[in-house]
This record gives sequence, C-alpha cells and structure tokens, in this order.
Amino acid sequence: MSDQAELMDLKKAARFLDKTEKALRACVDRRTVPFRRIGSRIYFSKDELDEWWEQLEGVSVQEAVENLERANEG
Repeated sequence: MSDQAELMDLKKAARFLDKTEKALRACVDRRTVPFRRIGSRIYFSKDELDEWWEQLEGVSVQEAVENLERANEG
C-alpha cells in the first residue's frame, strides 16, 4: 500500500460502496471484502476496495453499451 493510500473507517467505506454499515460488517465477518484491523477498529484501503470492486462478477460499462446496441439492432 502506498504512503498516499486513503484509509477509510467502516462508516466511510460503507458510503463509498453504497452499503449499510451492517451489511459491510457482515462482509468483514465473512472475510469477503479486503480490510485491516488495528486493535478493535476496522479500516479499508480505497485502492483495495476499488480493485476488489473491479474483480466482482458483472458487466463493464462497455459491455453493457455493446449489448444495448445489439438489442436495439434487432
């Protein structure tokens, strides 16, 4: 992690991911989201959350646009 990496607490990370704090805490408990624990506090690296988000299954913006264009052709 770089010296300039932004660290977020649970509340800020939940807002960043558009999740409730309870839902994000459940992800932490299941260890399905990258986090660090310092004492009893939980922190998240914005860079790691961005990378994690990009790796989730789904469709990129470009793929969605191409699919929409194909659907409109027919």
